[in-house]
Amino acid sequence: MKGIQLTGYGNPTDVVKLVDAPDIGAPGPDEIVINIEAAPVEPSDLYTVAGIYGVLPPLPHFLGIQGVGRVSAIGRNVKHLKEGDRTITPLFTPSWVERVKTNSPWLRSLPNGDINQLAMLGINPATAYVVWSAMSGKPFNISGPPLLFRDQTIRGMWIYNWYKLLSPERITAMYAELVPLVLSGELSFPIARQFSFEQYRDALGVAAKYSGKAILTPKG
Repeated sequence: MKGIQLTGYGNPTDVVKLVDAPDIGAPGPDEIVINIEAAPVEPSDLYTVAGIYGVLPPLPHFLGIQGVGRVSAIGRNVKHLKEGDRTITPLFTPSWVERVKTNSPWLRSLPNGDINQLAMLGINPATAYVVWSAMSGKPFNISGPPLLFRDQTIRGMWIYNWYKLLSPERITAMYAELVPLVLSGELSFPIARQFSFEQYRDALGVAAKYSGKAILTPKG
């Protein structure tokens, strides 16, 4: 199994490598295995590589925070998915690998649709827009007088913390509302292009321009 691994913090050319990843094995009774089809390069990934993200993982660490794939195996207790279903990966589970194993009970089968857009479904599209704007380094346009004279405040929201507060039932309900919007194209993000795992350096370079999402696929 191949995976894109972070070995240190700094220049992606020096610290990001395509390596042989340990096999994840068969699923346990409550687990599923997902064969990754597509995973985006997010600003969070670039910040992690640079060593300046809010939470830095112990090294070495396989990269990626969201993606989509097909269920290839399920445990005997799993009822919410079946083999062959397409589903997203749990948010912040490393997704730049060929396979992921998880016991997240809120995952559900997805209808057919644009694989690139479905790969980005994991992050709430409404909040992802705010995160993308902030991490791209582009300034927010904020009017000073309302802040001063109407006692307004600005509060940052980090999706990493927000997700930890949600119950599995609420997460399932949220995606039930978001999926039709993504499938219809009402919620979408510009795509630069797809890259194979072997082209990860090119993908990171394109993603760093913040002019469209680079999508990684195991086979290209």
